Formats: sequence, structure tokens, C-alpha cells
Amino acid sequence: MFIAFHLEQFSEIRSVGRKVRAVQSTAMESIRTDGSSPPEHVAYKTNVQVETNSIPLQPLLVCLRILGIELVPSSTTEPSGKIDRCKTFTLGVIFLVFNAFCNVYTTLMNSPLFIEDFNTMLNSTTDGTDSTVKISTVLSWNIIIDYVNFGVLTVIVHATLLSLSQQSKWKSLWNNIQRMHHEFKVIRKTMGHLTIVGLAVVSFESIVMISFAGDFIEMKPGAQGFLAALLPALFRLCAMVFNIYAGCGLLLFALVGWTALMGLRCLQQQVTASSSRTCPSLTLNATSLTTLINWKRLHVLLSDVVDGMNECFGPILLIWIIHIFVGFIATPYYIVDGFYRSGSAGRSLLPVSIYLMIQHTFHVLIITGIPNAITQQAIAIGKQLQQIDFPSHLQEQVGMLATEVLISLPRITAMEYGDLELSLIPTMIGTTITYLVILCQFEV
Repeated sequence: MFIAFHLEQFSEIRSVGRKVRAVQSTAMESIRTDGSSPPEHVAYKTNVQVETNSIPLQPLLVCLRILGIELVPSSTTEPSGKIDRCKTFTLGVIFLVFNAFCNVYTTLMNSPLFIEDFNTMLNSTTDGTDSTVKISTVLSWNIIIDYVNFGVLTVIVHATLLSLSQQSKWKSLWNNIQRMHHEFKVIRKTMGHLTIVGLAVVSFESIVMISFAGDFIEMKPGAQGFLAALLPALFRLCAMVFNIYAGCGLLLFALVGWTALMGLRCLQQQVTASSSRTCPSLTLNATSLTTLINWKRLHVLLSDVVDGMNECFGPILLIWIIHIFVGFIATPYYIVDGFYRSGSAGRSLLPVSIYLMIQHTFHVLIITGIPNAITQQAIAIGKQLQQIDFPSHLQEQVGMLATEVLISLPRITAMEYGDLELSLIPTMIGTTITYLVILCQFEV
């Protein structure tokens, strides 16, 4: 009887052991370096029941809906819902066409008028009445390129956001963001506050740009009448107003990136807490296995979020980087030219140029700082996993997970043209100085 009892216990232990090894194998099979795990995968599922009144980044999404861009995937098949989304999309297309028209008109018509007004202002500050002074060709082309630079940024980001709302890859990223908000409850409140602050910053930037545009508008009715003089000024102001699309696109990337960063920090806190936890051996075995499966699931989820960011925000990041590169070249030249020239003509561009330089620096810190922080956080998690002391039968799998985290570090790129990280800033500074010297030589 005693032997039969122990044989029964041994059989149960073997059965439990087989189940444990099966779960371990399932948990570790989800390690990957590319591609996404299928939705039915055990390590991927989160069984999230998303609350309808808890939408991530809701203030920004409401703002974009007003601007004709609906980024909340449809959760209903009712005809009324489809009609509302169709109306929003139609409004977005109308805004996009008007946006493109205003920027093209401003570049073709207003930039020559701006250069003409600048020449008039420059001549009004000279002492001689017979000589005619004109701004240099270098400065003229810089002004025209700046008009094109801002117009291309606004139109491409607007078009990307509008097309993004119709693509399945955004729906996949959106679902992963909702899962993260479910997994890490602490993210919700923080991201809500950051969304409001981000919208305030975007609104402030738009208002400043509109005010600068208004300062350089001079109404000259002349022989063509008041309406002919009003239209260029109106289209120029509208072109500045549409800059809000570019700001909202960058804000959306920053908020999703910060969500991923906070998720990685929460995961690291879980790893740190487990490494310092002491439990009895039997409890530790069960707890360690459950914890390891959970870490693997969260790692897959966070990796999918970063992959979704690359797929969805690649064109936006690429055009923003190009815009900032061009701005870093042109803006310092305006500043140097403003200090070089005497009188109000040379100094009229100084406030705008200094503000734009600060704005470009702020934007490039966002574009490079968030991806760099995500990568560094993943490295910290991998190193922390290497220091974890798990039971012997799980230690090898913990090492595999740590190696996978360190090998497949999350990286955000501008459509695979280059990694976005802080090391990009010294490159921009070197390029800016090089082109500034070249432009100044042409000026001389």
C-alpha cells in the first residue's frame, strides 16, 4: 500500500512535469527577431476587454477628428457609423486639397512678394536715394527653399495621417497600444496628462507661426483692388494654420513612443522586483515559471508596438528629419545675416530665425531622444535579466530571453534610411556648420 501510494505520487509528478515543460516550450517558442507572432499564440494573447470610455490619447484623437482624420478604428458595423467615418474622411480630403493649394500658391506667389518687400525695406534704410540695394541671391534662394520646406512638410504629414486612418497596420498598432494600457494601468493617467500638454505645445507653435506670418503681411491694394491684395495674405495665413497637421503628426509619434518607453520601464520594474524576491523553493518554481511566461508575453507586445511605429510613422519621421536638416542649414544663415546687416531690414528676420532655431532643436530632440531612450531601456532590461537567479531548470530559458532582448534591440528608423538616435545630432551640427561656411563664402 505504501509503495502504491508513492507510485501514484510519482505518476502525478511526472504528469505535472510534462505539463510544465510544455508550457516552458510554448513560452520560449515566441522568441523572434523579425515578424510578428500570430494572434492565436499563447505568449501573445492578453485577453483584453477594452473599455469603450477609456481611449488612449483621446484629446489628440478628438482634435484630429475635427481636422478630418479619424484614427480610432471602427468597432461597429452599423451603417450610421460608416457614414460618419465617410463624412470625416471626405472632410479630410477637402482639407488636404486646400492645404496643398494654399502652400503651392504661397510658394509661387508670396515668396517673390516677400523678397520684393524685403528689398523695399532694405532700400528705405540706405542713405543714398539714387542707388538700389537688393538682397543677395543666396538669401533669396534660402527664403524660397524655406517656403517649399514648410509646405512639403505640412502636405506630406497631412496626407500620411489621412492614409494611415485607412490602413490595417494602424489598427494593429492601435490594438497593441490598448493592450499596453490594459497591462500597465499606471500609463493611462500619465499619457492623458502628456497628451494635453503636447496639444498645448502644438497650439502654441501654430499660433506663433501664424503671428509671424501676419507680421510680414503688408496690404497693398494698388490698382488691382483690395480683393487681389487680400487673397495672397489669406492663403499665406491658411498655409500657416495647416502647419498644425505637421505638429499633430509629430505629437502622435511622440506619445506612442513614450507609451512604449513607459511599458519597458514597467517591465524592468517587474524584473527588478522578481530578482529581489525570496520565496520557498516549491512556490518559487511555480512563480518563476508564471513570471517568465509573462515577461516573454510583454516583450513580444512591446516589440510589436515598436515594429508598428516603424511601419506607421516612417514617412512622417523621414519628412520631419529632412525638414529639420534644411532648417538647420537655412536658419543659422538668417541669424548671421541679420547681425551682419545694419538697420531694420537685416534685423527683421532675427526674431523668426531665433525662434525657428529653438523649435528645430526641440523637434530633433523629440525625434531622436525617444527612440534612443527606448533602446537604452531595452538594454537595461537585458542586463537585468542576465542577473536573475531562477531555478536551474528555468535559468537557461531566462538566459535565452536576455540574449534575445539584447540581440533584437528595438530600433526606430526613418523608413529604414537610418536609425533615429542621439548620435544624429552631432551629424546635423557638423552639416550645419559646413553649409553655413559655404553660404557665407558665396555671400562675400
